[in-house]
Amino acid sequence: MRIYNWLSIASVIQAVVVFAVWLFVQIQSEEMLMPAKVWVALAWMWLLWPIVLCIHPGRSYLRVLIPTLVGFLLLIPCVPMLAAFTAWTVSGFAP
Repeated sequence: MRIYNWLSIASVIQAVVVFAVWLFVQIQSEEMLMPAKVWVALAWMWLLWPIVLCIHPGRSYLRVLIPTLVGFLLLIPCVPMLAAFTAWTVSGFAP
């Protein structure tokens, strides 16, 4: 498998992990699978994947669009919690 394919898979896996932690918190509202600051960093770092995929020499519009769209769709439900946790982290009140 080419490096570009591995990068695409890694971007989707990171989005799945962020979504899975979010889903777990929605079901089990009492605890997190990881510290909130780690989850916030992991979620925000996903935004680097579209940049990495765009600057890779093996790119094409479709090869960038598909993993970016899949990751984006997975992360849409996480946005309100991410915004709240980011505010808490910046303000120093992170759980």
